Amino acid sequence: MTQRKAQSLIPGIQKPFSRWLLSAKVKGIGKIGCTHLPSAIASRYIDPVSPPLFSTYKEENLNNTLRILEFFKAENKYILLGDLNQSPRVQATNITPEFEDNYKQFLSSGLSNPYVDAVGLPTYGIVNSLSRNRSGNYILDHIVHKGFHVKSTRRVFDRFIDVDGQNIPLSDHYGVSVTFQTKKCLSIFWRVGSFPNCIISNSF
Repeated sequence: MTQRKAQSLIPGIQKPFSRWLLSAKVKGIGKIGCTHLPSAIASRYIDPVSPPLFSTYKEENLNNTLRILEFFKAENKYILLGDLNQSPRVQATNITPEFEDNYKQFLSSGLSNPYVDAVGLPTYGIVNSLSRNRSGNYILDHIVHKGFHVKSTRRVFDRFIDVDGQNIPLSDHYGVSVTFQTKKCLSIFWRVGSFPNCIISNSF
C-alpha cells in the first residue's frame, strides 16, 4: 500500500471523539478509505467544543460525509467502508432509516452500495441482542464503491457462540462482505462494534 493518510474530518479541532478518514492506495485496485461517522448517541446533542460547531448529530454526520466526498472527488474509482451510522429505508427487509438524507449524499455522488441493493439485511438493531438500539433494524455498516464490478456480497460475522448456555452474537454489529472483480479478485469484509475489524484479501 502507498499514499497512506489519516485525514481529520474536522481539521484543526480537537474533540474527545475525533473522527478520521484512513486511506491508502492499493496496487492494482486504487484508493480505499475507512471511517466511522457520528451516531445519534443521545436524544440531546452535546458538543464539547465552545462555541458549538454543530447543533445536531445529524448535522455533524453530514459535515463528515461531505468532507469524505471532497477528499475523494478527484478519484474515478475508489472504495469506502465503515460504520457510517446512516441507514437507508429498505421496505422489503423492514430496514429503518437513520440519517437517510446523509446516506443519499454518497449515492448522488456516484457511489454504489451492493450490499443494500442485493442483500438488505440489518447489521444492527432488534435483530442483534447486543445492540443498544432496540427500536428498529438498521444497515449502518457499509462498503460503497465507485467504478468497480461486484462479484458477490453477503452479511458476515452473524453467527452466535455459546456462552454459559446462552447464544451470544460475536459483536453488537454484524459485518458486511463484498467481493470485487478485479485482475486479482478483491474481497473486503467490514465488521464494527465490540471488535472493530477490516479485512482486505486478494484471491489469486
